Amino acid sequence: MTALASDSRFIIGIDLGTTNCVVSYVDRHQEKKSVDAFPLMQCIASGELDKSSALPSFCYLPLEHELAGDALKLPWKTPETARLGIFARNHGAGIPERFIASAKSWLAHKGIDRLAGTLPWGSEINVNEKLSPVEVSRLILDHIRQAWNHDKGKLKDNDGNNCTLEESQVVVTVPASFDEIARELTVKAAKEAGYKNITLLEEPLAAFYAWLDKTENWQSLIQEGETILIVDVGGGTTDFSLINFEENANLRRTAVGNHLLLGGDNIDMTLARNIETQIGKKLNGKEWSILCQRCRQAKEELLNPDGKEEVTVAVTTAGSSLIGNTLAGKLQKQQVLDIIMNGFYPLISSDAASPEKKSGIRDLGLPYERDPSISAHLLEFLKSASKEKSPLIPDKVLFNGGSMIPPIVRQRVIDLLNSWSEKSVSELPAWDLDRAVGTGAGYYGLVRCGEGVRVQGGIARAYYMEVSSDSSSQLLCIMPRDTNEGDIQHLDQHKFKVKTNEILKFPVHSSATRLEDQLGDSLEVTEEISELPPLITALQFGKSKQSIEVELSTILTETGTLEVWLSSTATDHKWQLKFDMRALHNHSDEEAKASTLNKSETVLVSDAQVKAAKEAVVAIFDGTEKPGKLMKNLEEIFQMSRTQWPLQLIRQLADFLLDLNTKPFKNPALESRWLNLTGFCLRPGFGDSADELRIKKIWSMWFGGPSAKTDPQVNAEWWVFWRRIAGGLNNGRQQQVAHTLMKSLMPNDSYKKNTKYGAQEKRESWRCLGSMERTSLKLKQRISHIQLDRISRLEDYELWTLARLNSRHLFYGPVDLTLPAKYSANVAKLLIASAKDKPVPMLHFALSQICAFTNDVVLDINDTLKAEVITYLQKTGASQVLIEGLTTLRLQSAEESKQILGDSLPIGLEISGTTI
Repeated sequence: MTALASDSRFIIGIDLGTTNCVVSYVDRHQEKKSVDAFPLMQCIASGELDKSSALPSFCYLPLEHELAGDALKLPWKTPETARLGIFARNHGAGIPERFIASAKSWLAHKGIDRLAGTLPWGSEINVNEKLSPVEVSRLILDHIRQAWNHDKGKLKDNDGNNCTLEESQVVVTVPASFDEIARELTVKAAKEAGYKNITLLEEPLAAFYAWLDKTENWQSLIQEGETILIVDVGGGTTDFSLINFEENANLRRTAVGNHLLLGGDNIDMTLARNIETQIGKKLNGKEWSILCQRCRQAKEELLNPDGKEEVTVAVTTAGSSLIGNTLAGKLQKQQVLDIIMNGFYPLISSDAASPEKKSGIRDLGLPYERDPSISAHLLEFLKSASKEKSPLIPDKVLFNGGSMIPPIVRQRVIDLLNSWSEKSVSELPAWDLDRAVGTGAGYYGLVRCGEGVRVQGGIARAYYMEVSSDSSSQLLCIMPRDTNEGDIQHLDQHKFKVKTNEILKFPVHSSATRLEDQLGDSLEVTEEISELPPLITALQFGKSKQSIEVELSTILTETGTLEVWLSSTATDHKWQLKFDMRALHNHSDEEAKASTLNKSETVLVSDAQVKAAKEAVVAIFDGTEKPGKLMKNLEEIFQMSRTQWPLQLIRQLADFLLDLNTKPFKNPALESRWLNLTGFCLRPGFGDSADELRIKKIWSMWFGGPSAKTDPQVNAEWWVFWRRIAGGLNNGRQQQVAHTLMKSLMPNDSYKKNTKYGAQEKRESWRCLGSMERTSLKLKQRISHIQLDRISRLEDYELWTLARLNSRHLFYGPVDLTLPAKYSANVAKLLIASAKDKPVPMLHFALSQICAFTNDVVLDINDTLKAEVITYLQKTGASQVLIEGLTTLRLQSAEESKQILGDSLPIGLEISGTTI
């Protein structure tokens, strides 16, 4: 914290909520300091301004001439922030094409590029109008800054300076379960909004601080030795935390739960499904979005103690007339309570099964928890926090979040806890569940200035770095859980060798449940460890590459984020490692389709075998052996088929091949063999922590092209090579590959029948084009449209390409690059018409990809067309497994993975989750 921030007159606390944002402040000039609410000026209707205790976290994107004149004018000069708040919530809820909700949940969504314009999700508006989750968060934070400066920015501090938000101490809250990247992105949004002095605080902890602030006799309500459970269920997330009241009135946070995308939004969608069933019509994405918002409003009315007993929920659907049809259903108070209690807070026993960890359920684009039972997630959290086999049962419970406002819900949680033990668990009287987090943020600012009661226990999770030796790799704990901000951790007992003057990547992992690991402890990868994007840096040292010895140290910053430093043991040089913010964008939804190394693989290869393999490779390229014998020789050396070679082995071979001085190749046969084997050893372009470095090294080859440019076999292997490593190519590189292929296959957007390519090269060119999942939606549509012009004459490899580009489950691409369901439904319809009920195996595969079930109304093909597709598949003898994938989420078989990729996955690289 800078001196300027710590001396500021005002401390400002911001609850950056999924549904509502609340702001509090402390005026340190007051003799008796208190945490007060700051009402936020905002547009509440066209041409109407007012202050409100909360800023709804919704954003509306008006058309250029939709609202005339000063309809959305605010007192300050940032008109874009007028699109937020009460007006956005009320006006935008009926126009989903231009309405953004739950931006905070998107901020933690690992399956999209969180820095790219993806919102509103599923909208067909111009991509240039869409906003990223970071940008929406920036707008919200900027609105708060402008509102503060307009109201209090001209007040003076002791030095006569204006008390603007920029110069004040600001505490912004985040879910306790936010990972390092979601925290970094929150900080990025705040800085881009003009914030200078910010601290991040976990929401459950903020709720507890609010309780301390508003409860004068708090020490009479809890006793030394007792444990307090904080249950925080808001609009988008569920968080659990434990705090112990230790000796000498010391409070310590001891456990934090994992990230759970589960909250009020899930209840709204469950109610929406109930209404959808009542009206008897499957709604499209726009209609569904509107219905979810209407159900949210109905839920709030019904759960209000003074609210109605029944609410009619209506939605206008597409009809044959210009006006359309208005359909309606009803929700009763008791019905809503039953859905909440039985679906989200069911009574379960203490030996109930753990909730299913795999995700893949997406609704309105977000990967919500597969198991909606908050009871089950709570039980798992208490078991993980316990040193015994039975769950750790708290003595007291503090509730927080809008979803916990109904007393019946809070009592259900108490009843659950009491049923799991002989304890008598009681509820701590919470203070304003809607405003507690914002209030606690303000109180925490006082704590940081040395006033108030501090809860000990710094960072919520432990961090680990993967390091390798000659024979194996292991995880080292580089920051234990409970590390306090500002504490520097030195791994003095370890020295590391690193290379200089080249980009280095360091795999990083974290755990919220491993409570005992200490600095420098080593361990194997377990289910309790989750992978983060790697840390990267380039160690600039001297003028040439060399290996130097370094020590590692870590520090927890004021924003609650991790910094890692390397220091030379021989000089004063020091380098900071930074998170690769885009690393996870290389893969789709991590929970649904995570690529993970299988550490328990049992395929072993001896050093002697590896040495013999390298000698066999050299023998081919120095002319001693014929190229055609290479694969056979290697299979004999390793005593197993090439498809059984484990990931670790093939990456060793790939590095050896990349370092071979083979260029210029002596003849086309050698170049062809090098391309084939190297591509095979690097497939699918990701899965190993050093793959991005390998791809960067390889990319320089692209610009020169193959050496034997006129040899058909070399040209075919060239495109096989780029298809195999496509998963490691970023968006820009894939765009280059795709445009190059299109110039030959479809110049001027017209299919070219007689290309310069031979039959094999043409086939592999199309398959390479179809593997470019990160190309833009516009380019994917262009390619598909050209193919559809000759729909009845498509070859199998062209159908394969059409399937990959229009797939509902991208293999490695981010979810936001999935083609719109409406467009791909038209592709499926034309494919069905062209088939004329003939059995075409590749068409079966294509339809299974294009029409696969995702449980996301924005991505799923409409039911009418899907029924036609199922009928065709059944009539023409398609696999039952493929048919089932059109109506249910299911695991993908190894054979399907091979058909999608064009190659089998390496041993040791698993794709977990749903159909891909």
